[in-house]
Amino acid sequence: MARKSNALSPRRKRMSRGARLQSGRHWLGSFTGKRVVRSYARWFGVDLMCAAKELQTLGMHFAPEYLEALGRTAAGRPRYRRDDAKDAKAVDVEPMSNQDFAYIAGHTAAGLPFGVTWEEVERLDGQDEPFTGHDFGKDDFEPPRG
Repeated sequence: MARKSNALSPRRKRMSRGARLQSGRHWLGSFTGKRVVRSYARWFGVDLMCAAKELQTLGMHFAPEYLEALGRTAAGRPRYRRDDAKDAKAVDVEPMSNQDFAYIAGHTAAGLPFGVTWEEVERLDGQDEPFTGHDFGKDDFEPPRG
């Protein structure tokens, strides 16, 4: 059976620099917006500094202050989205146990924990008998009356 192929990203976002420069000439001819560097970067899937360099290669001129501001903006952004995950702070997670409970299953509406206590765990550890299903009496399976 043939393996299903994954959909590729748009061709313009997979281009090399040479291909982008060729396509960029035509893109510049049809561009009507205000923010040419940001638009070029988004259209071709490159960062701001790469977009500025390629646009300069295509003949555009930028003020040195603008290029410095672009550099500061690009330096402040994470290079890849997964860099955000590495820098993320740990979220406070409630412990699954404390001095009273070996396992906290949840909390009541009043905020009190409930679960398996340390004493219950010690009693269960002392019993080396497997659960057979015959440990319950007949009355354990009757529905509650009322």
